[in-house]
Order: sequence, then structure tokens, then C-alpha cells
Amino acid sequence: MGPIEFAIVPVLALLLFGANRLPDAGEALGETFGYVRGKAEEQVDDSSGRPGTR
Repeated sequence: MGPIEFAIVPVLALLLFGANRLPDAGEALGETFGYVRGKAEEQVDDSSGRPGTR
């Protein structure tokens, strides 16, 4: 991604969510990433040590 794309993404987010809902959307996105990362780490911490195996 170039600098133009990095400038366009925040503008699009602002247009889609509006200034009032943007912090809530960012918080929800962060919580989602945290949940997914936690589940991925659980898979890696499996007894075999390999992701996706049981």
C-alpha cells in the first residue's frame, strides 16, 4: 500500500461510521482481533504444538 491508500482508508472509515461511532467501531475491531489472536494461540499451545491438530 502506498501513501495514497493510507490516506484514503481513514477517510472511508470516517464516512462509513461517522465521527461519533468511529471510536466504538475501532474498539470492537480491537476486541475482535484480540479474540482471534487468543484462539490462534490456544491452537498453537495444543499438546502436539502444531496449529490445527488435536
